[in-house]
Amino acid sequence: MTKLPRVVIQSEISADGAIHGFDAHMGAYYGVAATLGADAEMVGSETMITSLRGVPPEMPANFARPERRPGDHRHLWFVPDSRGRLQSYLHAFRDTEWCLDVVPLISARTPAGYREYLEARSYDYIQAGDDRVDLREALAEMHGRFGVRKVRVDSGGVLNNALLEQGLVDEISLLIAPMLAAEAREETRLFRTLRLPAALPLRLVKHEVINGATSLTGEVTDGLVHLLYEVARA
Repeated sequence: MTKLPRVVIQSEISADGAIHGFDAHMGAYYGVAATLGADAEMVGSETMITSLRGVPPEMPANFARPERRPGDHRHLWFVPDSRGRLQSYLHAFRDTEWCLDVVPLISARTPAGYREYLEARSYDYIQAGDDRVDLREALAEMHGRFGVRKVRVDSGGVLNNALLEQGLVDEISLLIAPMLAAEAREETRLFRTLRLPAALPLRLVKHEVINGATSLTGEVTDGLVHLLYEVARA
């Protein structure tokens, strides 16, 4: 049987299940992330693009694959990107405080120009699947080739739901902010596109209340709730 890393989805949501329309609490979010035991991240391409506030120019140093230094605890980011959306964005993340390097996940039909872009800059990449990225195959290579034991997924609803629908998720970590979202439309919901053949049981592993969390706008919030669930296996 093919060995896969454990997969934990993490997200901060409002009390009504939205991922937008309220101020996130990044300090608390990444504080929780540090307790999940992951040794790699899987990040959605849209999440990466929208996180940037401008793209710095690519420099000659960005063409070299970074080396891990002693005491360096940064992780690799694995990013499904079969269409090459991140071309001209990857250098903004490589060898930064956020991650050591980015490893795109591509498919057999990924544009040749994007492959050439990656190879010219010494990016590792994983090819899995035909038209789209085969997530199970990609996870298997993450484990076998890169030694990943547990990956934390930091994304919006599309990637999270694809992993859940394919039975690849082991844990779900939710940070629930004590507020209702100002933009509580259906498209802002974390599990808005989730399609499961039957209810998926979850087992509560941990729960805690986090007080004194600072939002992106500097407001201090009490009463955030962290819930950690394990996905029940048949």
